[in-house]
Amino acid sequence: MLSRTSHAPFAPFERGETPNERTVAVAYIIAEPCIGTKDTACVDVCPVDCIHPAKGRTYDDGRPTFDETPQLYIDPTECIDCGACVPVCPVTAIFPLEDLPEKWRAYTEINASYVVGGKFQPDRFQIRRN
Repeated sequence: MLSRTSHAPFAPFERGETPNERTVAVAYIIAEPCIGTKDTACVDVCPVDCIHPAKGRTYDDGRPTFDETPQLYIDPTECIDCGACVPVCPVTAIFPLEDLPEKWRAYTEINASYVVGGKFQPDRFQIRRN
């Protein structure tokens, strides 16, 4: 396996048969340890503002605010795969996709459903509380 620092840049899209089937590949996943903690150190270090929802921010697209979600989410269309968020997470909730523990595999879909194609889509997002 290649290290996170030596691999080629992460391809942001995987192509389907039609543009509507195009899916976003996810580089990093925020998993269960974030639930209830939502420490924003990762938001503060992110150079491209891809971790949402941010404290005190409302979104024009209707996505839930910080107080309305159980955890933070990474927008795969904005993430540049830099990994800056991983070492600052105090509860070790952020993982490269290939290192995500099997017990938290469901968080891949939970993160991906938060933002689809770069836009929040309330009909696809499911807030899951454990």
